[in-house]
Amino acid sequence: MSIAQHGITGTPLSLIGKFADYGIRKGNVGTNWQNIAHRNLPTDLFEAMKKWAEENEVDIKKATAQFKSEIDSIDEKYLQKIAEEAYVSAKEFITAFRAEGTANKVIKYFETL
Repeated sequence: MSIAQHGITGTPLSLIGKFADYGIRKGNVGTNWQNIAHRNLPTDLFEAMKKWAEENEVDIKKATAQFKSEIDSIDEKYLQKIAEEAYVSAKEFITAFRAEGTANKVIKYFETL
């Protein structure tokens, strides 16, 4: 049986490789992706999101849904920055999980379904 570990955002990359030793084959990093997006949003939009979260006494993660239309309409330069940082982060997690070069195994698995 394989295990999915929820909430590994913030876990040092040096420890993530050890997860596989204990049967953990998937690490969920949703907060990581939100953090990347938030860091690269236009400053005025992110400040409005923070203000809304504070006023509503909720985590900033809840603001993403509330500001979806504004986020969906950000300029391409911001989207590019988000994509670039997300790519680097994904590579770091794949490497840390010792999963480099496994894409063909995944493709073959899904072809059998």
